[in-house]
Amino acid sequence: MLLRELFEDPGEMTKHLRQAALDYLTPLLSQNVPFVTIDQMIDALRHAQLGLVINRAMIMDILNPDQVQAVAKIEGDRIYLTQPDGEDRDVD
Repeated sequence: MLLRELFEDPGEMTKHLRQAALDYLTPLLSQNVPFVTIDQMIDALRHAQLGLVINRAMIMDILNPDQVQAVAKIEGDRIYLTQPDGEDRDVD
């Protein structure tokens, strides 16, 4: 059993974890970083002081590419980020 399953609304804890992960990934997406490692993601969420033990399985669950558009795929120890489609536009 995972610790987050003990909360009354585990979906709410998953949303909170996912948002913390996206807060970390958003600046990297804007800089066109191709990937981050799972260890980097674990460290980032540990620094968020959520009170949970963050592990690889939890990262893979909250950053499931089928549910999170910012993640293209997870292979091995790398989380590949979605790259922009190449359409740059100028804004006044």
